[in-house]
Amino acid sequence: MRLFTVGLAALSLPLAVGATPADAAPATSDVVPLACQNPVPRLDKPTRGSVISDEAPLRIGPNEGCRASAIEHKGAELIFYCYVTNSSGNTWTFVQNPRVVAYGWIWDAHLSGYGSPNRC
Repeated sequence: MRLFTVGLAALSLPLAVGATPADAAPATSDVVPLACQNPVPRLDKPTRGSVISDEAPLRIGPNEGCRASAIEHKGAELIFYCYVTNSSGNTWTFVQNPRVVAYGWIWDAHLSGYGSPNRC
């Protein structure tokens, strides 16, 4: 089990001087929820591991509510890069499946060794 502390992360919004949040909102319905925006992963200390659950959704962000871009299956060998703690207090690892060059976030409970030992 990984012990961690939860702190507040700084948020930056791409607003022009004098603009309001409404001015900055995209006009399409393809808005990605804040919880699904991708934190910047560290790629400098990769480790290897595997999926230990029957199925592990590969998501676009570190949150259960984020869209799954693929499903990894038990035994799939992955490259683990780093982990983050989401707003629910769960840790998620940024992974790559080198067989199909797929990248994304998997909840650490689905991964061997509880995911990456490296914080993003």
